[in-house]
Amino acid sequence: MSARSEEKILEIGKMPVDKTAVFLCDLQEKFRPAMLHFTEIVSNAKKLVESTKILGIPLIVTEQYPQGLGSTVSEIDVKHALGIVPKTKFSMVIPEVENIIKTACGGQLKCAILFGVEAHVCVEQTAMDLISSGITVHIVADATTSRTQEDRLLALERLKQIGCFVSTSESVIYKLIGDKNHPKFNEIRPLIKDTTLETGLVSKMNKPADTKLTWQFKLEIAHSILIKLSTNGRLRMPREAICDLVKDLISLKGDSEVFESKSRTQPSKERDGIVKMLGNGIELDHPPVAHTMSNAEKNCSTCGKSFKRPQDLRRHLRIHDEASSYLCEACGKGYRSLDGLSYHKALKHPPSETTGQCDTSQPLSCSECTKCFANAIQLRVHLKNSHQRAKSLYTCDICIPTATFQRIDVFKNHKSLHEKAKAFTCLICDKIFSRRSNLQSHARTHDATAALQYQCSNCSKKFYSKKKLSSHVPECLSRKTCPLCKFFCQREADMIEHTKKTHPADYAMREVFGQTLEELN
Repeated sequence: MSARSEEKILEIGKMPVDKTAVFLCDLQEKFRPAMLHFTEIVSNAKKLVESTKILGIPLIVTEQYPQGLGSTVSEIDVKHALGIVPKTKFSMVIPEVENIIKTACGGQLKCAILFGVEAHVCVEQTAMDLISSGITVHIVADATTSRTQEDRLLALERLKQIGCFVSTSESVIYKLIGDKNHPKFNEIRPLIKDTTLETGLVSKMNKPADTKLTWQFKLEIAHSILIKLSTNGRLRMPREAICDLVKDLISLKGDSEVFESKSRTQPSKERDGIVKMLGNGIELDHPPVAHTMSNAEKNCSTCGKSFKRPQDLRRHLRIHDEASSYLCEACGKGYRSLDGLSYHKALKHPPSETTGQCDTSQPLSCSECTKCFANAIQLRVHLKNSHQRAKSLYTCDICIPTATFQRIDVFKNHKSLHEKAKAFTCLICDKIFSRRSNLQSHARTHDATAALQYQCSNCSKKFYSKKKLSSHVPECLSRKTCPLCKFFCQREADMIEHTKKTHPADYAMREVFGQTLEELN
């Protein structure tokens, strides 16, 4: 083939197998939490790397500062690569890689298949350097990503402008095979049998400004809401705040009317995909980030005291409340009444506690020890906490092991169990009961016909006695049941809190769109 013909083939986007190499750019483990659609990107990249390995196409891998960012993701096998080169430069084209390029494909490398992270940084700069070296570059869009969709899409546009071919992993694989009768086709077929995973490009690329947002993009808005709520540690946000956030997100995309749209005419295939994602809890590409307090949030603005948790700071701020007119001289804690302050002093700052000697200025002394107190409140608290809470005051000599009790009434009731004659014996298992009613209840456990003959009409639960059924029915009728799991409760507030914690995706969809997962399905 003449040089002119070869150049023409490369210009129209063909990839000669014997002159093509794969460039995997910085697809490393530490990027996983930050990158958009990282799980899907890795899956598509894995399919491409395995296919090119079967076809014998050389692979070149780089890792950006691996000491801090880790090695290439474990899902992708890169052991067959011509080189796994560490770098600090953003572009892959460094001296070590240039040496590999000179020897790859017998020194005739003309075409590069490039993908990885980030699209607008390392991938874009690598493409520029490769094109400058006279190598045609094919960008695999569904195996390339950035932290934000804006950076990713704009980078793909710039790459097309500088002369790159932007394609997908499956398109690249089919171009390399070229024919169903290819000798390696049967080996590659299992890899391309499954549909390539979506990475959010379809609804974004070349979308007209006046087009209504798709359900897929609405789902991404719900993603953003969950991420926003998760940064606070718990999914607590009023409906108004969620609506404002959604409106802000939609306004950035140029379609504010979609918020009022609740159409259910969405194609079933797409709707089922959304329901499936939500039903699995939505694996966020951006996992929840724990909320960290700044130094300004940690310190009290009045006294400068530092706290690790926001709730501790809020509790401390009550000390400086004007309504707290009674302050403790020892710790500065404030109280609204003198009684509260006195009780606090008796508990937290008992006088003469460290010395253990009776102070003559404190007339009240403890009859059990040598401590002295200024008033009756302090002495009463001391007696209660130190001497009146002794355990094991009453001991049963009959029980083995020995049973002990703190209260005399409980001890007496226990002793009566040993002293009372148990005249009612079960004829089947010889178990003894002190009351006939207890024996009758026990007998039902042996009677197959009488067992569980009373059934609740609401939940179908069965009971041995009518009394137990009567006590169950009011509670059963008033309780709330979660449609997604077996959880139930009595209060609506508890059900909302359960949905926030256990089913955050369902909660987000219901708050944003007014529809639950069950209604969507």
